Amino acid sequence: AITLFREALAPYGTEVTAVTPSYWTNLSGALRLRWLRTRDARDLTASVDAIRTALDSTPPGGARRSNRLDSLGDALLSLYHVHGDSAALAEAVGTFRAAVACAEPGTEEQTWARSNLAEALRLHHHQSPDGAPEALDEAAVLAREVLAAVPRGHRLYPRFLSNLASILA
Repeated sequence: AITLFREALAPYGTEVTAVTPSYWTNLSGALRLRWLRTRDARDLTASVDAIRTALDSTPPGGARRSNRLDSLGDALLSLYHVHGDSAALAEAVGTFRAAVACAEPGTEEQTWARSNLAEALRLHHHQSPDGAPEALDEAAVLAREVLAAVPRGHRLYPRFLSNLASILA
């Protein structure tokens, strides 16, 4: 799949068209999936680069911007987990904030972005030398908002409930 996505992008070079951001996003996803299987850090780095390229060519008001920001934030969290890179964590927090800000209010997209921001803030709290209590407070508020936004029967309700429990622990 990775080879095919790269072949699909090859004719465009650096040209941005209506379809190239989607191709870059798909390439990023395929690289992340391979990284999850192989743990080859080059795939994770290439995935981050690909989603950055997709995001750079997505207009500020674009319908998929929030999803792509969320994907970048998730990839940056993976970099943080692999390398302990606090700069990647800080960038992930900012990226998730941007995803929340540009998501349509009340959508599942915004719920996901808030959930991911809460997790990034929880991690920031744990790695911060001063404990960053304000980050933990914000994470708890966000996690509660996420739970309030989904019905108890929602397939992800248990995950969101567990996320709140982790923040409060």
